[in-house]
Amino acid sequence: MTKSNFRFAEIILVYTTIETDTQGSAARTKYKHQGQFLVFLYFNDAAVEACKEIGIPIRALDRIDESELPPRRATVLERPYLAPVSK
Repeated sequence: MTKSNFRFAEIILVYTTIETDTQGSAARTKYKHQGQFLVFLYFNDAAVEACKEIGIPIRALDRIDESELPPRRATVLERPYLAPVSK
């Protein structure tokens, strides 16, 4: 695609919990009926859209507000995203 087929979107942000934070273990307990999880990743809307666009399947367990993100978290990915213009 040419550059004109894209529009600038938000920054892609993906977070995870820090090993010493209790939120990871609380999330494992909350979602244990859906499987066993070693790591939880928190994707913002731009990150979810980018994954859909490139064909990366995401198993979303829940949607949370930004205020519900773990207070102690590590940034896994942070970068600008050029989203394709609506067709």
